[in-house]
Amino acid sequence: MPKVLLALAALLLPLGLSAQDLTLLSITDSATGQDYSVKLQILLLMTVLSLIPGIVLMMTSFTRIIIVLAILRQALGLAQSPPNRILIGIALMLSLLIMKPVWQDIYQNAFKPYQAQSMTLEQAIARAEQPVRQFMLAQIRENELHQVLKIANEPTTRAAADLSFDVLLPAFVLSELTTAFQIGFMLFIPFLIIDLVIASVLMSMGMMMLSQLIISLPFSCNFRSRAMNPGMATQLISDAIFTIIEISLVLIVPGLILGICVSVFQAATSIQEQTLTFLPKMILTLLMVVFAGHWLIQKLLDWFANLSQLIPAMLG
Repeated sequence: MPKVLLALAALLLPLGLSAQDLTLLSITDSATGQDYSVKLQILLLMTVLSLIPGIVLMMTSFTRIIIVLAILRQALGLAQSPPNRILIGIALMLSLLIMKPVWQDIYQNAFKPYQAQSMTLEQAIARAEQPVRQFMLAQIRENELHQVLKIANEPTTRAAADLSFDVLLPAFVLSELTTAFQIGFMLFIPFLIIDLVIASVLMSMGMMMLSQLIISLPFSCNFRSRAMNPGMATQLISDAIFTIIEISLVLIVPGLILGICVSVFQAATSIQEQTLTFLPKMILTLLMVVFAGHWLIQKLLDWFANLSQLIPAMLG
C-alpha cells in the first residue's frame, strides 16, 4: 500500500521544479529497511486521513449498528425521528467502544514503536493490520467467505492467515449485513406483535388501519438468514401467534359477548340504533384495558425478555 501511494504522489509532482525547490520525496536505505522523508510521511498521513470514513464504514462494526438502528426506527413507525445525524453519531460512538481493544493494540504495538523510531513505516502498517484482521476474521461467516472466494476465483480451502484484504473486506461487509438484518428481524417482532394486537382490537371495533409494509418488512429482513433454522423460525412465529391470541382474546371476547347481547336486545325490541352497538363495545374494551392492562404489559415484557435471550443463540 505505501508503494502505491508513493507512485501516485510521484505522478502528481510538478515536472518543472527548479533546483532551489525543496525535495518533496526522498527515500533512504537504513539497516532496518527504507525510511521515508517527513514530507512524504505527511503526504501519506493526509491520504490516510481522507480514507478514514471509508475505513470506519467498512472495517468496523459501524455497518451493523447503523442498519439495526435504522430498522428499529422503522419498527417504531418514526420516519425521521431520531434524525439520521443522531443515528450516525450513536453508531460512531458504539463502534469506537466496540473497537477500543483493536485501537489500543494498534496504538501500543504499532504507533508507539513507530513514534519511537524503533519500527519503520512499513513494519508499523503490517503490525497494525494484525488486530484489524483478527477482528474481521472473528465476525466473518463461512458462507459469505466461500461466496467471495468463489467470485474471486480463489480456492475455498485457503487458510485465514493467507487471505488478502481484497477478499477479507467484502466477506466481512457481507457478514455484517447478514448479521444486521438478523438482529433487525429479532427486534422488529415485538413491535409487530403490538401492531397486530392493536389491529385486532381496531378490527373488532370496525376499524382496519394496519399497513401491509409493517408486516412484510421483518420477514424481508430475515430473507437471507442462514443461521436461523426452520425449527427456530417456526417456534418464534408460533410463540408470537399464541401471544397475539391470548392478548387479543382478553380484549375482544368481552366486546364480542356484549355485541351478541346487544344484537339480541335489538332483535327483541326492534331498536336499530348504531350508537347502541358501538358505544357499549367501546366502553367495555376500554375497561378491559384498564383492569387487564397490568397483565397485558407483563405478558409482553416476559415474551420480549425470552426473545432477547434467543438473539445470541440465533447468531451463533
